[in-house]
Amino acid sequence: MIYYLFSCMVILIDTWCCLYFLDTFLRKKDVGRWNNVRFLLFYIALLLPSWTFYLLGITFNWYKVLMVLAMVFPLEVLYYQASKKQLFFFWILFYSTAILTEWVPIAIRGWLFGELYTDAGEPEYLFAAMIKLLEIVLMLLVRRIWKSPNEFQVIKRREW
Repeated sequence: MIYYLFSCMVILIDTWCCLYFLDTFLRKKDVGRWNNVRFLLFYIALLLPSWTFYLLGITFNWYKVLMVLAMVFPLEVLYYQASKKQLFFFWILFYSTAILTEWVPIAIRGWLFGELYTDAGEPEYLFAAMIKLLEIVLMLLVRRIWKSPNEFQVIKRREW
């Protein structure tokens, strides 16, 4: 039971990071009342593939990446004012940043302590929470650098 609660919290953090990252680089559309449920829709779009693959017993597979992309991409089209190429690029950029933020500390831990991960059935909640904290800090840094007082603004169409 605690695993499900923890995974819901982790995906909440991922959802916040995703929206924060996309809001940094893309202009939001005015979609009226749909703005009220934006976080919830993105949360469900990230939660369903994770739980589906967990119930199937698959920890990581490229099909999961494709399923997440298929669920999030329509939401990006709905909420952000950009071409489909730009939306795809920023989603891949965010998702690969999130994956690398998780894998690099795991690889460093494996290099230092000799085990890449433990499959003892009980996840290491403290280590996972530290990884998510690292992801939040990374998103805040990206936002700070991109939206600094020397503001670069949104990428112009000509630059694409």
